[in-house]
Amino acid sequence: MADLLEDGIHELRLKLSGNEVKILYFFCFRRFIVLTHGFAKQVARVPAAEIQHAKRSRTDFLARYDEVTLMEELDEDI
Repeated sequence: MADLLEDGIHELRLKLSGNEVKILYFFCFRRFIVLTHGFAKQVARVPAAEIQHAKRSRTDFLARYDEVTLMEELDEDI
């Protein structure tokens, strides 16, 4: 299951060996999905601190990469 949380941050919910896990991610440059981090589900809603962590990760990622640099690093056709 997947859902939009806020400000372009999405969550992916899955069960692994009976444990519920949430992975936060964002879409980047129309071609990429960047997974920021995952955590074990403790409560029904994603804690605000986890969303803020994902936003900081996105800000850091976008400060280091633009679309051309990312594609070159991944050896993709530009």
